[in-house]
Formats: sequence, C-alpha cells, structure tokens
Amino acid sequence: MRRYVISIFVLVLMAVGITAALFYVKDTTDRLYTIAASAMQAAKNEEYEETKEYLLQLKEAWKQREAMFTLFVRHDHIDLLTDSLAKLAVYVEHRNFEEVEVQLGTMMYQLKNVWESELPTFTNVF
Repeated sequence: MRRYVISIFVLVLMAVGITAALFYVKDTTDRLYTIAASAMQAAKNEEYEETKEYLLQLKEAWKQREAMFTLFVRHDHIDLLTDSLAKLAVYVEHRNFEEVEVQLGTMMYQLKNVWESELPTFTNVF
C-alpha cells in the first residue's frame, strides 16, 4: 500500500512539474514574440532608435530567461534563437532594415516552433 501511495504522489508531482514547465515556456515565448513583433513594426518604419531599443529589450528578456529556458527546451532551438539575436545586433547597427525584418521573422517563427515542439502529443502508434 505504501508503494502505491508513493507512486501516485510521484505521478502527480511529475504532472505538476510538466505543466509548470509548459506554462513557463509559453510565457517566455509570448514575451519574446511580443517584443519581436514591436521591433518588426519599428524596422518596417525604418526607425533606427526605436528598433535598437526593442533589440535591447529583446536581449535583456532573453538574458533573464535563457538559463531556465535551457532546462525545458532542446538546445538546437536555443542556438537558433541566440544566433538570430547576434545577427540582429549587427543588422541594426548597420541600419540594414531589410535584414532586420528577415531575422525578426525567422526569430518569430522559431519562437512559435519552440512552443509547438514542447506541447505533448497523443497519437496512435499502431
């Protein structure tokens, strides 16, 4: 009986942990996506200072969440997001707004892909 109670407790604990991780990933991707969308609008209007400010916000938000994010998300997704941020800094500095828009679009797609890849799927294996 004791093993049964312990196994149920562990199962519930795992379910709570997985749910908390999913909410954390969703919150992080939503925050980054919102900032990236704002930066995209500023880049479309070719507003250098505003785009640069959004890029700084994006870097800061990523810096704050990256350590915890690495616990839940595959590292290839994290590497792609980090590379996009590095490229964005160069493109903004050189005022190449077309490339900024491309990198932001890529980053926004990657953020959606991170969320979708973390969702549990229930499919029939037969």
